[in-house]
Amino acid sequence: MILHHDDIKFIKWIAQKGLCEVCKEPLTAGRPQLAHRMEKSKMNIKKYGTEIIDHALNLSLVCSLHCNQSVLIGMAKDALIEEHVCKIKQAIENT
Repeated sequence: MILHHDDIKFIKWIAQKGLCEVCKEPLTAGRPQLAHRMEKSKMNIKKYGTEIIDHALNLSLVCSLHCNQSVLIGMAKDALIEEHVCKIKQAIENT
């Protein structure tokens, strides 16, 4: 089941008790944003598909652009990306 971004924000807001995943500051201080751990680029969408890229496990609820960039899995971490993708695929299979 694919969740809408607003639903993911709400679920993560509750789970994180209204705090930024990275800096733990209250999310009410700014407009909370969903940050992609693996960036939502054309290349990643082509390689993994939107179901993986926009999955809740690939999104973090953060307070700012600085914290958004902190959750990004960079290109230099290929093994970490593949592990992350496998985790998301398992979650999809189990739903």
